[in-house]
Amino acid sequence: KAAVDSGFITEPIRAMLGFITSGLLLYVGERQIQKKRGALGQVLLGGSVVILILTTFAAHNLYGLIGPGLAFALNVLWVIVAIYLSHRHNSQPISIIAAVAGFLIPYLIESKSGNEFLLVGYEVLFFIALLYYSLLKKYVYLYFTSGGLLHVTLLALYFFAAIQDNVATVGIIVQHIFLLIAFLRKDLFINAQKATLFTSFILTQLWVGVGFSSDQYSIFLLVSFMVYAVLSFVYFGINKMKLNVTLPIATYALAMFILDMANGEHIGLMFLIEGLIAFYVGLKAKTKTQTGVGLIVYVSGVAEILCSGINHVFSLETIAWVMMISSLLLIRKICSTIQVRNEEISTIMNVLFGSTAIAILMFITQIGGAATQNLSTNVQSLTISSLWAIYAVAGVVYGVLSGNKNIRLLGIGLLFLTLLKLIFIDMTNVSIIVRAILFIGLGFIGVALSRFFYSNKKED
Repeated sequence: KAAVDSGFITEPIRAMLGFITSGLLLYVGERQIQKKRGALGQVLLGGSVVILILTTFAAHNLYGLIGPGLAFALNVLWVIVAIYLSHRHNSQPISIIAAVAGFLIPYLIESKSGNEFLLVGYEVLFFIALLYYSLLKKYVYLYFTSGGLLHVTLLALYFFAAIQDNVATVGIIVQHIFLLIAFLRKDLFINAQKATLFTSFILTQLWVGVGFSSDQYSIFLLVSFMVYAVLSFVYFGINKMKLNVTLPIATYALAMFILDMANGEHIGLMFLIEGLIAFYVGLKAKTKTQTGVGLIVYVSGVAEILCSGINHVFSLETIAWVMMISSLLLIRKICSTIQVRNEEISTIMNVLFGSTAIAILMFITQIGGAATQNLSTNVQSLTISSLWAIYAVAGVVYGVLSGNKNIRLLGIGLLFLTLLKLIFIDMTNVSIIVRAILFIGLGFIGVALSRFFYSNKKED
């Protein structure tokens, strides 16, 4: 410090000392590796690269000794040196240091005439180089790091107003295209590539949603769906590993396209149809990921339909409810053919049975309410209770005739539920005449069912 304060160690000398120190670390690191001390040697080599970059930063930004062009060229040279050292010693940590340094170069250069296209172009080209190198050397951590750092770098440049969002979005799209090409051409670490590609598509979709116009966003989703659908068709029955990622991305892209294009009252029905098809395709292709994505889309459609009640008997909402109930029955039929453990299929079938029963009860309740919404409370209660009773009777009769114990018990349970509705809800809201009609009707149903049980048992 005294030498600096007295002027003996000037700014050029400081920069020179930094480069000399880096050279010494480089020499010592190589010697340590030759002596079979690989870990220590790699640490020293990585440190030498860091000092080179920091010294260049100080010489350019702090001391003004070199201009932006030379500083950029030197930083690129140091990154190339780091990549060379990584390749020479098969060191993934050094390559990750090179990746971090390379992506940070635009931040280390002070320039008043920055070109956003050059900035994004450099970052994307550097990512492509790292992608190729990570696949060449089978460096999975470098593969993850390079993909994530591009997003972080472009996002930071956007927030610092160095680039526009649409320019950054183009760079992200190019990244996803090269990730897809790498996925199609090489499967060195397939699980990492699958996770990266799916995550990359979701992030790319978010970038496009922010950086592009609404029409461009829709076109992106449609084109993405078509590309991944074609790839899924090509890989179907041939390459299950690749199909396990192209098919879910195609399903996700179509779901986002539907969400973007359809109006509110159509989304639930369209999600329901897409999810059901995606679920079935996933079962046929025997891919758990696709089956799961299909179920997520399907459940989203069911939730949307449940949230949109039926206001008119003859309406799109009614069609959606009918489709939903039919789809539950279809899924139950499909699941009955799946070869899984007995306890698993039993649980699945019970859940589907209960869901279908509840959905039908909700449907007939809303239909009754929609049909009598302009009539008196007496008529509304009488109609809904009658529909519940008919549903219960149908369940009991069908259960007895088909020998299905679950449906028979469901019908009996619905009869008790109807009775509870009469006692706790209808008693306080309807006239005494309607109460009498309801109780007489329910009693008649009970007697008729008892007679039916007796006759059926006698025949047996």
